[in-house]
Amino acid sequence: MSDKATSSEGEQVSEIEALASKVAQLSASADFWNKAMLWGLAFAALAAVFIVLTTRLAILRTSQAADAQSELEKAKDRQLTLDLKARDEHIAGVETELSKQKERTATAEKAASDAALALEKFKQPRSLSPKQQAELRTALKPFAGQNFAFAVFPDPEPLTLLRVLNEVLKSAGWKRVPSQIQRDSGGVLMEADGESAASISDSGIAAYLAPDDTESVAAQIAFCSGLIAAGISCERHRTPQLAGKTPRAITISIGKKP
Repeated sequence: MSDKATSSEGEQVSEIEALASKVAQLSASADFWNKAMLWGLAFAALAAVFIVLTTRLAILRTSQAADAQSELEKAKDRQLTLDLKARDEHIAGVETELSKQKERTATAEKAASDAALALEKFKQPRSLSPKQQAELRTALKPFAGQNFAFAVFPDPEPLTLLRVLNEVLKSAGWKRVPSQIQRDSGGVLMEADGESAASISDSGIAAYLAPDDTESVAAQIAFCSGLIAAGISCERHRTPQLAGKTPRAITISIGKKP
């Protein structure tokens, strides 16, 4: 009976040891998984922190990227504004230069046209239109009775103008007298439109008075002013060749065309 009791006690000890061993194993396993859980929680916490940090950095970088994009757009807008301004200034400069070129071209064309007209006028003989003859006649009528004589370059153009002026002066009441220049000094005289005229080699038109003739000054001025108004140059002079000549007269010198 004691052997059975001893055997029973031995079995109980073995069962206790087995249970204790199992408890120890389970405790060790529980400790392991508790530690694993703690490590997992630690890793999870780190992951959460990492996620928070990465999320914050992502948001920050996104905001910075948006700001940079905004600055880029603003920079592009500023550059575009500068480019457009530069283009507008260039276009304005080109338009200004074109305008100046047009003005220069117009000026050159006008100068060429004026030169052509002047050349054409130079080629044309000096003459007075019917209207100009009437205006000159009206200007000279207040001096009706004024004596005049001619000196002329012996060429068709001056002689033709002499005939026109002779008719206008006579119709204004002026009186033609024989040439008073060169008549007493052996100069050459010629017949011109029914009366003698001194032959000269001068150019242009001039009205001469005796040095002491004051009565004919107003008529001399009216004659030259009338020709100038008609576009024909006329100069006023005094000459000693008319000193003491009677009757007092204005000598109209019609030289060759300048």
